[in-house]
Amino acid sequence: MNIRPYINSLAFTLLAIVPTLLLSQGDSTSIFYTQLNTSLSEARETMDHDALADAYYQLAQFEEQRLFDYEKSFEHYTNSFTYYKLVSDTVKMNAIQRKIAFRFKEASLYSDAIRIYDELIDYYQEAGDSTTVMTLYSDMSEVYKARGALEKQQSYLNKAYQLNKTIQDTVSQIYFLLEDVKRLIKFEALDSALNKSFEAFKLSTDVANRSYKAQSLYDIAYINKLQGDYNRSTKYFSSGLNIIKFKAFDKTRLNFYKELADSYYLMTNYEQAYDYNVKYSQLNDSILNQDRQVALNNANIRYQITVKNKDIQNLEKENSYVEDKNKQQRIALYVLMIGLGLLLLLLYYSVRFYTQKIRTENIISDQKEEINNQKIRVLEDKVKIKGMQSMIEGQELERERVAKDLHDSLGGLLSTIKLQFDSVKVKIKEVEHVKEYKKANKLLDTAVEEIRTISRNMQPAALSNLGLIPAITDMINRFDNESYPDIDFQFYNIPKRLDATIALSIYRVIQELLHNAIKHSKASEILIQLNRDGKELVLQFEDDGVGFDMASLPKRGMGLSNIKSRVNYLKGSVEIDSKPGQGTSYLIHVEY
Repeated sequence: MNIRPYINSLAFTLLAIVPTLLLSQGDSTSIFYTQLNTSLSEARETMDHDALADAYYQLAQFEEQRLFDYEKSFEHYTNSFTYYKLVSDTVKMNAIQRKIAFRFKEASLYSDAIRIYDELIDYYQEAGDSTTVMTLYSDMSEVYKARGALEKQQSYLNKAYQLNKTIQDTVSQIYFLLEDVKRLIKFEALDSALNKSFEAFKLSTDVANRSYKAQSLYDIAYINKLQGDYNRSTKYFSSGLNIIKFKAFDKTRLNFYKELADSYYLMTNYEQAYDYNVKYSQLNDSILNQDRQVALNNANIRYQITVKNKDIQNLEKENSYVEDKNKQQRIALYVLMIGLGLLLLLLYYSVRFYTQKIRTENIISDQKEEINNQKIRVLEDKVKIKGMQSMIEGQELERERVAKDLHDSLGGLLSTIKLQFDSVKVKIKEVEHVKEYKKANKLLDTAVEEIRTISRNMQPAALSNLGLIPAITDMINRFDNESYPDIDFQFYNIPKRLDATIALSIYRVIQELLHNAIKHSKASEILIQLNRDGKELVLQFEDDGVGFDMASLPKRGMGLSNIKSRVNYLKGSVEIDSKPGQGTSYLIHVEY
């Protein structure tokens, strides 16, 4: 009878119990967490910005590394960044920015992560810190890898690789080689991947890096397995497995067990395959058990903290009750003393009573008049809104009618003329060489396209068929030309279907702003952001054009009147910020 599997099972079970015992230190962790919160409270009382920044930073690390509450951790990191900014601690600010960028990547907010990494790269390039820039290039490649943009990922890996040629960091060079191996395996360039794996193995042997050495052997074995050479794959898998330092819950060892079991199975060596499969199952069970124990321990810590917070709240309630009772007793004493005083002042107040009464009646009369005036203003506002609604609806109906007339009538007529021109060219082939005929035909094509553009601008079909975001994207794509500025459209958390009136108004506002910027601002870049914030839609429109003087802003002109009318109709607000030579920014809030 083979008792080896049972011995292995017992060993892995014992290894699963040891970390559980080491993690069962909830009381000390809870005390430390309470101390951190106490330090934060003390820093708040003294308004010590340095202490506040450090307290938030330590709490963020605790929430992230011990409690795995990434939402609170992110909030604390953000608060810490704010206070480090107040005390101008650039080193800590950049360290937090990297953590925030990593959390953005984990939350699939890739654009925000890329934005932060770009800012950090610019900063460290100016500081001349090539090593950190290389690391940030690698971080950026991971973001694009998660995003699925493989070309961008490879581009940043190449940048990091080129920079490392100057730095000559061997460990980083091994990392680049192993990343390149993954890419080559994915594209089935197995020979090239095998050569790079051997190069990574040689370098990791030179620097005595056991982790990268094992990883390179794993890649060599895996490529041989893909090529069908199972003898070599089992050889290299075994060699890599022997290099790894034994850890209780090592997922790298788990992968070796899995691939060895699979390779021996493909070689029909079922006994060895079974042996490694048992090891894989036992280690996998141990890892899962350890993860469950950690989760249970964290739950206990949170529970203990909650209980202690409740105890503190109960003590505060009891103290508040005692204070209220003492306060009531003091009030009763004050009332008694005041009552005695009032008896002496009764005659005085009796004399002034009628004077006060008359004054009160006058005040009530004034208040009633103010209420009536307010009602009148509300009615006037309703009438204005109703009139505005009628005007906007009338404009849209007229746009729709004109668009249909242009498309169905004039567009059809021009198309018919175009067919006649083509018929003439078929019947009289010599006419296509006539200069006037060519010019007339070209002008006719321009007219047909212009009619289509005007019709589409006046009545965007994409808005009703596909929704707001596709309609805006379609509108922006019309300006994808070298003669127009670069337009970056960003949106987040926008419902697929909005109220038709709101969607149309937002579309018209963006259309008007875009036309104004292209026509007047002489901008090279335009940024459009549309986000949802609670019960509001927030539109931010920025350009880097010539700007204008806010003091001389005309009441009418450049379509601002239409924009404000539509936003007022939606009970929203418009904020405009512009200076000559510094571009223009619009911030619009609309309830939906």
